[in-house]
Amino acid sequence: TDSQGTDLRLFQSIGPELINKVLVAEFEPGLIDAYKGEDKLHALLAYMDKNNFWLSDMTVKGSQRISRSTKNIKLNSFQMKSIRALIKESPGWAEVLYFNTFKQDQLFNLRDLLLGWVFATLQKQHGFALDIAVIGTEKFSDPVFNELEKHSLNMISQGTLNLPSYIIRKSIEKFFR
Repeated sequence: TDSQGTDLRLFQSIGPELINKVLVAEFEPGLIDAYKGEDKLHALLAYMDKNNFWLSDMTVKGSQRISRSTKNIKLNSFQMKSIRALIKESPGWAEVLYFNTFKQDQLFNLRDLLLGWVFATLQKQHGFALDIAVIGTEKFSDPVFNELEKHSLNMISQGTLNLPSYIIRKSIEKFFR
């Protein structure tokens, strides 16, 4: 949702029965008071932590902190057009993505697990996609989940191709700390 500061309250308003069946939820909570009384990131994190969701992704967004009047009076036209490159961005909100844990597997049918696997795969959460495929195999004995398991394992194996560069990058980071 992107409901101008009321994402969490809208999500809570659908009630626990529907919330428990949500496969994926995306929010844009605030870090500052861009909107009067807006839902903040800390409240979202605390609420989702108490429910059957896990944080899959978070991107902090923001804007440059300069008043419109100062900008209009003190900056030339080039500076106005290039402001994003010239002034550091300050955090203002976050784009946050949660996945259902699927721990309450009795709530989910075959279609739900297939969709959960697709969403996890699209988000490159291949370990979680594999978990979902395993749940599907155990719950439904449907051969499609065996294929999904193979695909997830293949995607994880392809990630091992990036392992040498990851090890090098981590070694360099450790050296410069």
